[in-house]
Amino acid sequence: MTRLDGPPRAYALAIKLLSLRPRSEKELFQRLEGRFGREEADATLSRLKKEGYLDDLSFAGWWISQRTNFKPMGGIRLRQELLQHGVAPDVVKEALGLLAPGSELAAALEVARRKLPHLAGDRVEQRLGLFLARRGFGRSVIDSVLRTLREQDGDFY
Repeated sequence: MTRLDGPPRAYALAIKLLSLRPRSEKELFQRLEGRFGREEADATLSRLKKEGYLDDLSFAGWWISQRTNFKPMGGIRLRQELLQHGVAPDVVKEALGLLAPGSELAAALEVARRKLPHLAGDRVEQRLGLFLARRGFGRSVIDSVLRTLREQDGDFY
């Protein structure tokens, strides 16, 4: 077997991990390196990239899609999570650029409407704003959401 074919055990593990969910190059490299060493991990990643099984842009798109559908959050937090997964900053920027215009505002509004009934007492607006900030929404989006809720629902606190 040539070195280009990659170590069969490392390759098999990589395929198994990728079948469970997409992974970033860094994530997969760390898993393989810990078990097989740097050289085998590098060879396996090269083969996977060549075969089209490993691509950080498609991973970033998948990650954003999952977060948008199951736990909506803002671009700030999505960027932070993708960078933690080892996705290059330029790839993160490209992936976030593929989001539909206005989708972040719509997601923030949805999250705020779900959270609002659970907030009681004083400073509801402030607490809602802080919650949205923790979810990674920017100041302009938060201000727009609060303004929209005030206009549609009147005084919501």
